[in-house]
Amino acid sequence: MSKPARSSPEKTDASPSSASAQGSPGDSSHTKPDPCVLLPKEWFKTLLSEDHVWLSKSIFDEGGKLRSQLQMWYHPPQTPLVFSQPPVSPNLFFHHRFFLWMPYRMWNARFLCSQPGCEGQRLNSCGLYRTVRRVIDRVDDYYMGNEYMYLECGKCHKKSPAWNQAIMKQLGPAQRIQFSAVLSYKLALDRSIVRELRDRTLGNSPTMLQRKLQEHHCTNYLEKTIRYQCALGKFAAQVVSRPAAKALQPYRPVPTARWLLDVYVFDVHSRLDVLKAKVTSTFGTILKMGSNKRVIKKLAGEAAGTAAWSINVGNEHGQVLMSVLTASEGSERLWNMADGLMKRFESAGMPEPKLLYVN
Repeated sequence: MSKPARSSPEKTDASPSSASAQGSPGDSSHTKPDPCVLLPKEWFKTLLSEDHVWLSKSIFDEGGKLRSQLQMWYHPPQTPLVFSQPPVSPNLFFHHRFFLWMPYRMWNARFLCSQPGCEGQRLNSCGLYRTVRRVIDRVDDYYMGNEYMYLECGKCHKKSPAWNQAIMKQLGPAQRIQFSAVLSYKLALDRSIVRELRDRTLGNSPTMLQRKLQEHHCTNYLEKTIRYQCALGKFAAQVVSRPAAKALQPYRPVPTARWLLDVYVFDVHSRLDVLKAKVTSTFGTILKMGSNKRVIKKLAGEAAGTAAWSINVGNEHGQVLMSVLTASEGSERLWNMADGLMKRFESAGMPEPKLLYVN
């Protein structure tokens, strides 16, 4: 396989004239692009037609190069409050926001290759990333220039998108928290929605959240449709021929509750080190040890039936210091757990607990 040619990070990798529609026959969401639209041809596979023109003018100049002043959020032009003539297309009512993630260019960040044997090798920009991701938000979707720039190590030529975890970890916390979504294979979910899944209270489930999102998205789509129909109806009695309504973009439903739960798992995995630090940083002066079977009953799949008791150690504040699954109940099997707990206090420089009692 031939090595792909390097391209300048300031110029798209394809001319707009070579871009072709990628949608299915009769799909109005991916029409043939306007010759004046200066976007990478792969973007037309994901971006809806109503966002081609305004986004092209916002990000690229007339020569097809990135503008010198870039920003993270790009908002579409506002729909006119009053129309002097019938709207030519419903696209004006169905624009979407765009999020641009370019840490290399925006902050002049320095990234190092994480591949074995290349530690310390600086990553160099080699062009625009061709994928645009649809992000599910609370009321409507928006699009993300999927890291928009990907990086290439000068030694191993291993390309890494800027949203890769190995790249993200090299950013400071102030920059990293500005990334707006949690990515899955094809779609992404806004972080504000992912945070709602962390609160595991009664009634807060992925199914309930999916229903709320579906209601918000459906209502927003209907409101935009009503605005378009009313704008046309205003001119129905003022012209000789009644203005014909154009076909609307089809409504795109919110993904399933199972997908929301999968994205939440991705979010937990990205915070695994922080969660481990929180768990192992819990101490106390009065400890209580107890056993129950509530956790055991929730084991499913291959783990079902492999344990008999759940041994928990908590402090005077109700916080859990440690939880161990055992095949039988008995103090003679818990010495290793107690020794490990005391080593945790010693390693952290914390005073040993004054009291440990068993319920």
